[in-house]
Amino acid sequence: MTTLEILKKARALLAEGWCQGQSIAVKEGDVYKRDMVTALNDASAGAGMMAVGGPASRAAFALMWEATGGHGIIQFNDDPHTDHALVLWSFDCAIAELEARPIEPE
Repeated sequence: MTTLEILKKARALLAEGWCQGQSIAVKEGDVYKRDMVTALNDASAGAGMMAVGGPASRAAFALMWEATGGHGIIQFNDDPHTDHALVLWSFDCAIAELEARPIEPE
């Protein structure tokens, strides 16, 4: 799984449901709500457990750190001023930045 695929999958998971103050997926009805870190880990795990912490996963986390202004993904996610739309926008920024690069980092 590539970094771009991880970011897109994590964004899709967050579009389905997002939460603050949790480090696990929380089921509400038929929907799982995740924070940003859980979504990135779950997206990476979709490629197999060896992908979590692998080069593509690390690159996805690094891009999201940049997209959140270098404040840290957890801090950004849990900030009271952060809302669902801002979380999705941060992923859109990271995805757009990666798509604009000629070669994906390994």
